[in-house]
Amino acid sequence: MKLHDIAFNNLRRRKGKVFFLVMGLLVGVASVVALLTTTSTLEEDIAHKMDEFGANILITPRSEGLSLTYGGLSLGGLSFDLK
Repeated sequence: MKLHDIAFNNLRRRKGKVFFLVMGLLVGVASVVALLTTTSTLEEDIAHKMDEFGANILITPRSEGLSLTYGGLSLGGLSFDLK
């Protein structure tokens, strides 16, 4: 008997264990493929949307004042000019 014969005989004897092993591998591979596909699709979508806006994006706040708080403590405010 060779090593591969022992391995195949063990797999034939324990069919339930083989089934759960194969199912676990399939679920693992499917989840990795799904995550990679989702990530690449989202990256492409964000890149496309950023290309639509171009390089000249200007983000301005809606008000002239900004209150600063940290951990429930008020740290004062900040005011600035909008042009």
